[in-house]
Amino acid sequence: VDEGFDVDADGYTTCGSDPTMTGVEPTPTRVDCDDARSDVHPGADEVCDGVDNDCDGTTDPGCACVDGDTQPCGSEMGACTFGVQTCGDGVWGACSGGVVPAPETCDMVDEDCDGTVDEDADASCAEGEVCTADGCLPLTPPDPPPATPSTDDVPDEVGVIQDTGCACQAGRSHRDASGLLAALGILAFALARRRRVSAS
Repeated sequence: VDEGFDVDADGYTTCGSDPTMTGVEPTPTRVDCDDARSDVHPGADEVCDGVDNDCDGTTDPGCACVDGDTQPCGSEMGACTFGVQTCGDGVWGACSGGVVPAPETCDMVDEDCDGTVDEDADASCAEGEVCTADGCLPLTPPDPPPATPSTDDVPDEVGVIQDTGCACQAGRSHRDASGLLAALGILAFALARRRRVSAS
């Protein structure tokens, strides 16, 4: 007759002595915490199933999750969609079933799911093209810089033409100012002498 001491016949009892186990007395380390399951008893292997398998008062120590549980994973930003992770052996498996980030292409869609569209998407265009809001378009050379006005022959404040950009102008000679002054001095001396001769 089963007296209810070891219903699951795993060798561990909930209380009292098991008549089928001669000489075995119940102790705190041999008390079955679930006499309806033979895989639950003191010393049993702990598995990640939400049950205290080894009857030590803790459930699933070291487990990140309970086997068979699922959770959403991934992102819903941009082109991405959530997938599902399933727990196995106490750890979450790979994310599956969703849309994951991918390299950007020039299509005004956020394929890499970072909140920005078409950044670094030039690589998806043909050679010589760049990505724009209108798709891949030929690269046009930049406009040439505006021509700078010439500084040659700029009138100064008294109307004399001067060249502010050059040291000299073609066809013009440059005499030292001291030579000009010397020539003027000689001319003045000659005129003064002639006046004296005429006066005498």
